[in-house]
Amino acid sequence: EKKQSLTIPEIFKNTGEAYFRKMEEEALIEIAHLYHNQDLVIDVGGGFQGVMPDNFQVLWLQRRVDLSQAQFLDRPTLDGQLKISAKRFQERNERFTRIATLVFEVDEGEEKSFGEKNFIQALIANKETSNTYSINPFQVLDELNVSPQTQVLAWTTTLLNDQQAQNILSQPWRSSRAFEWRDDLISHEVIQEGLAHTPHALISLRSPDRLKHTQQLIKTYNTLWDWPLEWGENSEAPFLSLHTREDNLLQTLKQLPQGDQKIKLAISISSFEELELGYQWYLENPEGRSFLPCSHDGKWQWFRLLTGSRMPVSFLRNGHSSHLDQPTLLQVLNHHLNFKKFAAILGSPVQHSLTPSFHRDYFKAKKANTLAIELNKDEFDQALCFIKKLGLTYAAVTSPLKEKAGQHLNKSAINTLFLSEKGDQGTSTDEFGFQELLKSVTPSMNTVVWGGGGVLSALEPLLPGAAYFSSRTGQQKSGPPIQDPQHIVWAVGASAFSKEGVYPPEHWKPQWVTDLNYAFDSPAIAYAHKLGCQYQSGLAMFKAQAQKQQEFWDECEH
Repeated sequence: EKKQSLTIPEIFKNTGEAYFRKMEEEALIEIAHLYHNQDLVIDVGGGFQGVMPDNFQVLWLQRRVDLSQAQFLDRPTLDGQLKISAKRFQERNERFTRIATLVFEVDEGEEKSFGEKNFIQALIANKETSNTYSINPFQVLDELNVSPQTQVLAWTTTLLNDQQAQNILSQPWRSSRAFEWRDDLISHEVIQEGLAHTPHALISLRSPDRLKHTQQLIKTYNTLWDWPLEWGENSEAPFLSLHTREDNLLQTLKQLPQGDQKIKLAISISSFEELELGYQWYLENPEGRSFLPCSHDGKWQWFRLLTGSRMPVSFLRNGHSSHLDQPTLLQVLNHHLNFKKFAAILGSPVQHSLTPSFHRDYFKAKKANTLAIELNKDEFDQALCFIKKLGLTYAAVTSPLKEKAGQHLNKSAINTLFLSEKGDQGTSTDEFGFQELLKSVTPSMNTVVWGGGGVLSALEPLLPGAAYFSSRTGQQKSGPPIQDPQHIVWAVGASAFSKEGVYPPEHWKPQWVTDLNYAFDSPAIAYAHKLGCQYQSGLAMFKAQAQKQQEFWDECEH
């Protein structure tokens, strides 16, 4: 911007992206040369395409929202689209995978969390040689005194291929912690190199074609190994694992060996009923059993984070992977093993929720961890009972569970629960959030509420003259007739809208869109961008109602 006397959007508009990327690379080279004798951290941004200076370590910061292709109104569009294209997103991922020295996934709102702050400080402080920084994630866990007490805590699933494995092995690992080396994913050459760096690894046998070679590596390095029960039983293996199951979970559990070998049960779990059954199986022999539930969307990540530290073997990941049930390094760093109770956001979807990060310090003072628990309406009653047994004390409830939470206490829809042996309590703080969000809305505006469902009862007193429309059918449900609204209150989230939502009529030209959502994938962002009207995120609403939740929880405890 200084060299061109133009803003970045102006550079994009006047000269195009290719010219901008060339300038980016030149700027990095110039800065690296200028400060070559000094310690330097540079944020190049996700779109950087140039060559990295040789003496730089590359830390790839990931966010879960990246996977849903977030939309930003304050950045230049790429390819004329508000969202990054799937093709470009894939190209970036492949490039970052090749060049990243280390990957670190950050949850929403966690930019200044205890875990990330300490991780980055350790990264900068751990200078091995001149102009070179390295970080052993397990060393960070040990130094912060939050490392799980498992026999094997394996760093896994980011090692999806030889290139990624080589990137990590370029670091001078010095830790008693283990990697899981799967012989169906990583070549024997890289596994052998890895065992030289991390002799306390866990080799997981998965490829029958490589069995003899893998067994030779196990013998040579005298390392722990894991035998899959899908191949039959093996009396010599220190660990047995099962990754497939019968339709009937109870039948699967009855068929497991009953000897002294440690068993790792890593199978698909479809319900909270099965989750509780698997947990009871673990409790029958907690020193010899590990229960690691799996799902396609990370539904059980909270459970693994909560219980994994007690089990003989557990896993964590440091970035995006296909194994979303494994907690991330940041989540492990933020989780306090000595806390017996926890708070949670309950709902679906919850992975983008700011609730855990917003309340983290508040609950830390109460010696409670914070989790995000994916939960639908049909599961609510049974799940709440089980989760409460595990230590759930404080709950923020989001759609579509607010009405179910209210029924639990014979009330109308609520978004806040306090659970205790003396009796459960609940309230709704939504109205405080709506009041804050709608401060800028003048009563004279022709207002339409698009969607809403369970929050309409809280909105109607604040917007008595509004017209209410279904986001599924586009048909008006209540309120006065309206032809050309000035203001649209967007009250449907991305998940529900993508399944069966429709946009407002094309002839509407609102001046303002107020979004009850704050997620970067909200369809309201794309709608406001297309019309070129003012957009207001639901972040102010979230913060106002969340503050009232804390006041409610304090009152319950006093």
